[in-house]
Amino acid sequence: MSEPRLDRVRVSGPLVSFADGFGAELLERGYSLRSARSQLEFIAQLSRWMSSEGLDVGGLSPRALGRFLAERRQSYATEVSTKRLGPLLDYLGGLGVLPAARRGEPTSVDRVLEDFRRYLFEERGLARGSIELYAGVARRFLEERLEPLADDLARLSGQAVNAFVLRESRRVKPRTAETVVCTLRALLRFLDVQGLVRTSLAETVPSVPQRREGLPRGIPVSEVTLLLDSCDRSTTVGRRDFAILMLITWLGLRWERSLGCVSTSWTGGRARS
Repeated sequence: MSEPRLDRVRVSGPLVSFADGFGAELLERGYSLRSARSQLEFIAQLSRWMSSEGLDVGGLSPRALGRFLAERRQSYATEVSTKRLGPLLDYLGGLGVLPAARRGEPTSVDRVLEDFRRYLFEERGLARGSIELYAGVARRFLEERLEPLADDLARLSGQAVNAFVLRESRRVKPRTAETVVCTLRALLRFLDVQGLVRTSLAETVPSVPQRREGLPRGIPVSEVTLLLDSCDRSTTVGRRDFAILMLITWLGLRWERSLGCVSTSWTGGRARS
């Protein structure tokens, strides 16, 4: 199999003039040819997306990058970390071509998130760890909005909220999906209080299916005794049922079929003497 070559990656659009220099820097930093090629293929996709959005390098803001990653996640049904953009942003930042927001000035999303953190701390009384957890989900949601942020939030609909929740819930564990729902409800209440949305949307956030986790509870010893006593051990069937129920009781097994004296599903726990 032939070795991958960087010059075989075709980059078009606003980033085309940076492709050769970026590829050379990757190799100088110790990237293998295969890894460098993967990076170039990724920026080729970004550059094509920028062309479709009418963006030049000066428009490569954190908001724009968030939209690119969100659309890529929808198109390819896979999560792409912002870390993947790190090498390119470091390279462009070193050339001084990135917008000022990338160089440390707060964006409109940053300002909303700072007020949201203060709201969670002062009004909701959340711990710092919970606040940062909420802020992470809120950032993903807000960075999918269009600029200007205030105008996009004023047009925000329940459909956009539902789409975000459903997409997030498909890619995370149920417990994390619950955090997404709680965060969005808190964020939408905050945006309503701040007058940033035209109508309260907190109630439009869909719930996620609840799944019971952990081991099932055993029934009380008194009920186990009654169950065992209900078996007529003077008969063959009764002795069989008693033996089966003893096994279920002591081993904590689950029995799904009907026994002679048991007609419902029953989960037992180890009885105590």
